[in-house]
Amino acid sequence: MFSLTACSEARAGVSDSIFQPAPDPTAVFTSSVVSLEQAPHSSVEIPPRRTPRPPVFIPTSTPLPTAIPTPTSTLVPVSTPIPIPTPTPTPTLEPTSTVTPTPSPPPTPSLTPIVVVTEAPRLLHEHTIIFQRDEGRDLNIFGIAGDGSLLERITDVGTDEVMPEWSPDGDTVAYAKNEGGNFDIWLMNNDGYDARRLTTDLGDDLSPSWSPDGRRIAFHSTRDGNTDIYVIAVQSRHEVRLTQNLGVDVEPAWSPDGRLIAFASDRNGSFDLYLIDVEVGSKSQLTHRVGVDTSPAWSPDGMQLVFSSNRDGRFRLYLMTRHGAEERLIPIKPEGPMSADSSPAWSPDGRYIAFVSERDYNPEVYVTDPEGTFLSRLTSHPSEDTAPAFKPQPARRP
Repeated sequence: MFSLTACSEARAGVSDSIFQPAPDPTAVFTSSVVSLEQAPHSSVEIPPRRTPRPPVFIPTSTPLPTAIPTPTSTLVPVSTPIPIPTPTPTPTLEPTSTVTPTPSPPPTPSLTPIVVVTEAPRLLHEHTIIFQRDEGRDLNIFGIAGDGSLLERITDVGTDEVMPEWSPDGDTVAYAKNEGGNFDIWLMNNDGYDARRLTTDLGDDLSPSWSPDGRRIAFHSTRDGNTDIYVIAVQSRHEVRLTQNLGVDVEPAWSPDGRLIAFASDRNGSFDLYLIDVEVGSKSQLTHRVGVDTSPAWSPDGMQLVFSSNRDGRFRLYLMTRHGAEERLIPIKPEGPMSADSSPAWSPDGRYIAFVSERDYNPEVYVTDPEGTFLSRLTSHPSEDTAPAFKPQPARRP
């Protein structure tokens, strides 16, 4: 899409359980046992011992009377039965509350790349795709192989670097960088080194597109108070303004023959696609549908344009001829509830189209073909991955 920072926060998390653990039922059992052990058993009450009387002394001068013997009674000990304490019944342990198991958290959606339909293209690994990733603190540029392997960071300087575009020979990358409060067009080597600024105005310069000979770069800019299409010479830095309209002109795409630049504009009320003849300056409208048509990209042979449109209610990819005829939908399956497809880019051999989709609820980079016969997901990251571009391949020798 054409927004300056097409990056939204996409954070996914799992909620804490609303259930609280029940009290431990063993606590009730322990307190009951202690009370039983500490309670004394029932016992026989023992009467207090009597204090013996002091002895009586009789004088010896007085004759003692003869005592009449008293028959001795046989003492039969009577045993007092000791009552057996009645055992206290053991209380039945009943839990005060039902222990409710803590529910397991819902499974996290899989971030495994998916390949749909019968056969993944064998030649995808030969391609390299560059794209931008929103990492929260800033946006950086990454590279990845066409089969989703060999992910590599290219920029990491603490500023926003967006909308990368390979030069025709694959040695240089043009991109937009925000340094000092506004975006300018920068160049760097394809390994991320030797970064140098190309434009130096106070507006936002975005969406660079190389001419087929690698000498010029088209871009859109807000430098004159409106968003228009400009061209700058890489060596001399001479700039030319191609559009001057009250509408918003964005996302230029240079044709393979170098004669035309396709772009999106709302100059007639809604976003449609237009062509401008670079040498003559004449303009023509390609699409006339209700809705938003945006992100045009040329096929390598220059005969077709792929673009994104929400004309049927959600953003999908469409194809048409270079003259705006024979528009058709690319039927990419499967679709999800958030299948917003945008930012298409052709592979240099014309077999594949990289694009951005939210069909898995997060902007990721996918690859399909012009017929939509397969779908391969290249990136799987919580951040937003957007603005893919295929690296040009050198011509094969016969």
